Amino acid sequence: MKMKLSGWGYQYDVVNIKENVQALAFLRLNNHRTVPQLYWNKTHLNKVQTLDFTREMLEEQLDLDSYGGGVELWGT
Repeated sequence: MKMKLSGWGYQYDVVNIKENVQALAFLRLNNHRTVPQLYWNKTHLNKVQTLDFTREMLEEQLDLDSYGGGVELWGT
């Protein structure tokens, strides 16, 4: 996922669930069983396997007009 996002020109933040208990709790609360999980502006973006995830899938879900901030809104 990191290679894809970087190759497409997107910036991202990595949250390590081994070091961040809140992040692990967030994944469990949202019934995620694997990583990576990609969120943007409270929207879960990667609903398919990472290998199947395309730039088109990403961009059709981005709603730049209603973007409310950066990582400070993560998990809220």
